[in-house]
Amino acid sequence: CLRAVMDGLGVTRLRTGAAAAIGAKWLARNDARTLAVVGTGSQCAPVIASMKRVFSELERVVLWNPRSHERALGRLGSIVDEACSLNPDCARLDIVAEAEGECAIGSADIVVTATGSKAPLFPAAWVRSGQHYSCIGADMPSKREVPSGLVKRARVFADDRVRVLEFGEMRGAVEEDAILAYRIVGEVGEVIRGERRGRVRPDDVTLFDSCGLATLDITFASLLMERASRQGVGTRLQL
Repeated sequence: CLRAVMDGLGVTRLRTGAAAAIGAKWLARNDARTLAVVGTGSQCAPVIASMKRVFSELERVVLWNPRSHERALGRLGSIVDEACSLNPDCARLDIVAEAEGECAIGSADIVVTATGSKAPLFPAAWVRSGQHYSCIGADMPSKREVPSGLVKRARVFADDRVRVLEFGEMRGAVEEDAILAYRIVGEVGEVIRGERRGRVRPDDVTLFDSCGLATLDITFASLLMERASRQGVGTRLQL
């Protein structure tokens, strides 16, 4: 039976930001202090808010728009405001827009790619030891954000091992080199359950490929509905 009607886009944005943070929680170094977000679209603020909730010691966020630094500067204020509305602790973050992608990515402990790109956004030479990458933009076969050279260096984890080879970041890498499919160590859920090791050494490069799962949206929507009901938020309708 119908239990609730809600904005699917809003649910997906919040869930996707949370997924990026969960991947980082289990795969990034515990001493991570700097986050780089590649892309300054609608997903940016939920990513920042979720990361700050998971990494309370996070200090700095660097935003890089590969297409337009001017757009990044123009969006900076609204991104900060939204991130703070989602998580007030974000007010303690130093959030800046960086014109040079190499500086943005090279300075970060955690990198989140959140664009609609159809080709790698940066060269593998920018990747440095110890980094974690949460890749959340590739949700269609035609999309791709990171280079094969990153995949070759990384311990790769998926939200769904089969789906990422069909729709996720790994699809493009495997099309270039089929053996890269074996870079997938497992699913992040297996790490959470203690069935797989995530980060083994501090200098490991780790990558979480999240192409998005409808079941997560449904679960998240259910949790939102339950919380709204407890707090008396929303409008009850007679159908």
